[in-house]
Amino acid sequence: MVPHYVKATINAKTDFNKDRTGQKQLERTVHFGTKKVEEVESRIRELTELKEEMQELLADFSKRLNTKGSAEKNE
Repeated sequence: MVPHYVKATINAKTDFNKDRTGQKQLERTVHFGTKKVEEVESRIRELTELKEEMQELLADFSKRLNTKGSAEKNE
């Protein structure tokens, strides 16, 4: 299986022979870059949500631990 970036490079060389101005390649590059930025932004949102969930769990666990520790001291 050929990686996508290798295919893009091969296509770029072929396209350059067809379009010497490089206009089509620039359009492809902008399109590819835009898609990648969207993917990164999506992943950042996912990771941010995960981080928030983990922080909530840690706060809950810490609260439980402190409550349990206080109850044991009072006994």
